[in-house]
Amino acid sequence: TVTPKGLTVQIKTTKQTDGIFGDAYRLEVYQDKQWYELHAIIEGRVAWNAIGYLVFPGETRECRVDWTQFYGKLSEGHYRIIKPIQVQGTDGWDLYDLAGEFTIT
Repeated sequence: TVTPKGLTVQIKTTKQTDGIFGDAYRLEVYQDKQWYELHAIIEGRVAWNAIGYLVFPGETRECRVDWTQFYGKLSEGHYRIIKPIQVQGTDGWDLYDLAGEFTIT
């Protein structure tokens, strides 16, 4: 579900290993055949809760993202959300960025 104020993200691990993600994300907008990071509308740096949501192999987790505090209400356009996830590897945890595109009409 996508609205100008937020969306619901589904995260599923396809490997036979655990994953961990938190509240952190960033938004980018697609303009002139390029992706540009959106800048937060608040003063200073954006801070995130230090929390980890576990995703077990084959499991899907949903998280609701309300970006109005950091980005306001999005105008019409093509965007993507990027969420970092850590996946358990052979020598510890590997960090990946998951991206999902969406359109606001």
